Amino acid sequence: MAIDLQRLKIFYAVAREQKISSAREILNISESAISRQITNLEDGLGIKVFHRHPRGLSLTESGKILYRASEDIVHRIMQVEEDLDISKNAPHGNLVLAAPMLLGTYCVLPWLYELRQAYAEINICLNMNEDNISVEPGKADALLSLYPSDSLDLIQIKLIDVHFGIYASQDYCKTHGYPKTANDLLNHQLIAYTGKYENGFKGVDNHIKLAKSVSNGQEISYHFACDHLLGILKSLENGHGIACLPNYAAYHDKNLVRLMPQHKIEVGHLYFVYPIELKNSRRIKILHEFLLEKFKNSDFNID
Repeated sequence: MAIDLQRLKIFYAVAREQKISSAREILNISESAISRQITNLEDGLGIKVFHRHPRGLSLTESGKILYRASEDIVHRIMQVEEDLDISKNAPHGNLVLAAPMLLGTYCVLPWLYELRQAYAEINICLNMNEDNISVEPGKADALLSLYPSDSLDLIQIKLIDVHFGIYASQDYCKTHGYPKTANDLLNHQLIAYTGKYENGFKGVDNHIKLAKSVSNGQEISYHFACDHLLGILKSLENGHGIACLPNYAAYHDKNLVRLMPQHKIEVGHLYFVYPIELKNSRRIKILHEFLLEKFKNSDFNID
């Protein structure tokens, strides 16, 4: 039972995207051609690899087995194709980058147009679905991560330190005043982060810690709480109170004021992560060097 490699690449793309319409944008072939190749693959193998639903596709048990096996094969094929094509001036192909929502929205997304202009043959997809953010099979080729990985199958390179600040909106401060000390925070509306802390957000509750440090053991209540930094940002913009944010998230909003900059907040780190089998990929190298230059030259990288 021989498997056609082109059909396997098409299957892999469809399985990763879970929609033929999305895979079409990556593969640059028609939906009818994709459907035909998937049908031919199923007929050749004598199995069904997809369940068809009105909203898209899902893998059958046989499809899941094929998907897990195809990931390494497809990556190796892509690497061989890229190595054979090394003499060409412009690298080409698909490149999926995963990033946290705020980082992707306020930093990476505005920059990608410049990268696309420089390398028009690279098809870039930015994945900011934080429930599905990793470089595991079918999710991304590279990942911007706020915490280190201990996997031996991944290469991770530190890009920058991530600095945090205490912020409020100008409207809030005009109404409630500008806190200058930790004691002042006790008389303000504090916004708390209730999400997971393993995502590198160790500095995000620093304003709460400051208030607790001068509260003589009294419980510190918060005015509003959210489990996602995007919600924290929006609550600041709407004048709900005071919160901590990574500087890259607050820098772009001119209505936000940084408060008490004299207080040092624990620094996080941003890593560029990708599978070890892509260590020789020209596209990965280009993306890494591009992001490294952009982050290092950004004003928000300065504490």
